[in-house]
Amino acid sequence: MKRRHICIFILLIIVQYHGNITFIVLNNQIKSLHKITPGNIRIDSKLPRIFSNEPILNFLGEFRRENEFILPIHNSDSLFEKTVTPLKTVAYNLTSKTEERYVKYDAVSGSKSPYRLTPFRGTAIDNRHKLKTIFPPDDRTKVTDTTVYPWTTITKLYITAEDDTKWIGSGAIIDEFHVLTAGHNVYMHENGGWAKEIKVIPGKDDTYEPYGYAWSTYIQSYPGWIDSEMVEHDWAVLTLDRNIGYSTGWMGIETVDYSDPIYTGELHTAGYPGDLSWGEEMYQTSGDGDSADEYNHYYWLDAMSGQSGSPVWRLDGSDPYILSIFAYSYNNTNFPNFGTRINTNKFNSIITWLGEDTPPVDKPDLTDKGTEFSSINPTTVYPDQTNFQIFSTIENLGLTDSGNFNVSYYISSDSVISTSDELIGSQVYPSIASNNYRNLSYTGRIPDSLSEGYFYVGWIIDPNNNIDESDETNNKGLCFTSLLIIKRPVDSFPMIFLIILISIIGIVGILLILTIFIIKSRNNQKERIQSLWGVDEIISRESILAPDSGLDTENLQEVIGNLNFCPNCGSKINFISRFCKDCGFKLE
Repeated sequence: MKRRHICIFILLIIVQYHGNITFIVLNNQIKSLHKITPGNIRIDSKLPRIFSNEPILNFLGEFRRENEFILPIHNSDSLFEKTVTPLKTVAYNLTSKTEERYVKYDAVSGSKSPYRLTPFRGTAIDNRHKLKTIFPPDDRTKVTDTTVYPWTTITKLYITAEDDTKWIGSGAIIDEFHVLTAGHNVYMHENGGWAKEIKVIPGKDDTYEPYGYAWSTYIQSYPGWIDSEMVEHDWAVLTLDRNIGYSTGWMGIETVDYSDPIYTGELHTAGYPGDLSWGEEMYQTSGDGDSADEYNHYYWLDAMSGQSGSPVWRLDGSDPYILSIFAYSYNNTNFPNFGTRINTNKFNSIITWLGEDTPPVDKPDLTDKGTEFSSINPTTVYPDQTNFQIFSTIENLGLTDSGNFNVSYYISSDSVISTSDELIGSQVYPSIASNNYRNLSYTGRIPDSLSEGYFYVGWIIDPNNNIDESDETNNKGLCFTSLLIIKRPVDSFPMIFLIILISIIGIVGILLILTIFIIKSRNNQKERIQSLWGVDEIISRESILAPDSGLDTENLQEVIGNLNFCPNCGSKINFISRFCKDCGFKLE
C-alpha cells in the first residue's frame, strides 16, 4: 500500500510538471486536445500510440505502409518548448559538412506584435512526409505563368539525403538569397540526418526554369526539430549561393498573436505536389484558416507530399505575407492540415539569421540549354573532306554577364564528353547577359586520323575554367538528336585503275561483238547460196550469176573460190550444183 501511494505521488508530479493530460486514442477517435500528427511521425517513444494498417505517405512523397503512428498531446503551454532553448540555433554548412550550435538574441526589441518583413516584387518578374490530405472537392489549380509575382517566389527543392536517396519539396524566397522551408526537408532523421545537397529552382514550370537555379550552402533550424523531431519547430532557412531574389522578388513575413483573426481568414499556398504533373509543375489553392496556437497553424488548404515547406500566406491588399510553413496533414479529412507558425520567437530568428549572413558574390553560370536545342548537319561526313556544322544554345543562369567565352567541340564513342575525347576544334563567342541565352554554330572538319563508325558530338563550355562561375559542373552539352556517321572514301589510285580496267573490258567487248556480227553475216550469205544450190536439176553458172538471182556476185565468187575441191574425193569441182559430179557427194 505504501508503494502504491509513492507511485501515485510521482505520477501526479509528472502530470503537473508537463501541464498536460494524455489520453489514449483508439480507432482514430480523438479523445484528446486539438492536435494530431499524421502517420509515421515519431515525436517521442514514450508518447501513446495508435495502431493502423492504412497506407500513408512518407517524407516528400515516397509511399510505404506503416503499422503505427504517434499522437503528441499538448496544450498551448507546449511541453516540448520547455526542452529546448527557444533562440538556440543549429546550423549546418553544406560545403564543409560541419554542424554548429549557438544562441541568438532577439533581433526585434520589445514583445508586441505584429512584426513584419516587407515583400519585394523583384526586377525580372515579367520576363515526405506528412502531407497527403485533399478536402473534397480538390480545388488545386495549375499556375499557368510562373513568371508572375508572387509565383516567382515559390521554389521547387530537389533534395539528396545523406544516404543518397532523392526527395522533393517546396519553399519560398524571403529575401535576396534565403529560402524558408520545412525542417524535414533539410534534416531527415531516417535518412542520415542533414541533407547532402539541396537544389532550389524558383518558378519552375516543367522543364522551364525562368530564373535558373541556386544551391543551398548553409542551413539553419532549431534543435527542437534536429534533436527531437518536434512538429512545433519543423522549419528551416536556407542560404543560397547567389542573389536570385533580386530577379524573383520575395514575399513578406508577418506574425501576430495566435488569437488574431488573420489566422482564420482567407489563406493561400502554392508548391509542387507530387501527385500532380509528377511534382514538376506549380499548383496553388486558397481556403480558410481554422485556428492557431503558439507553435502551429491549422487551415483547410489542400496539400500532397512534395508540397512540404510551401508558404502559407495572407494578402494585405495585393501584398502577400507568410504566416506559416506547410508541413503536416491528418489521416482524416475531418481535421485540417497544419504547419509551423512563424511566432515572435521564430520571426526574431529569421531577422537575426538574414542579417548576419554574408551575401554571396554573384557570378555568371554558363550551361547548355538542352539537347532539344542542338543538332549537327550533315550527319554523314568524310574525314578531312566534309565540312559540317554543330548547332547549340548556351544560356547564362548567373546574375552577371559572362564575358567572352570559349567552347571546345569533341566527338566521342560514348555519351560522356570529356577533354580526353577527340577534339574537333574550338571557338570564342561573345558575352551572354545575365539570365539570357545565345544560339551558337560551329563549322569544322573531322580529323583525318579517325576511323569509320558512329560517334556522339558534344562540347565543353569554358573548358579551361577561365571564367569564375557559380557552378562549374554544368558546362557540358551533347547532341542526342542524331549520331555522326564517319565514312572513309575509297583510295584514288585503285579507283583509277578500276576505271581503266572497266574501259578496256568495254572496248574488247565491243570488238568481240563486231567480230561475231561479221562472221555471222558471212555465214548467212553462205546459207543463202547453199539454199539456191539445193535444187535437183543442174543449174548453170550463168543462171546463178544472173542479175535477177538476188545474190551478190562478189560474195558468191568468194564462196565458190573457197570450195575448189570436193571434200570427199578431192577432185576439181565444177560448182554448178550442190553435188560433186565425180562422186555425187552432197555439198553442205
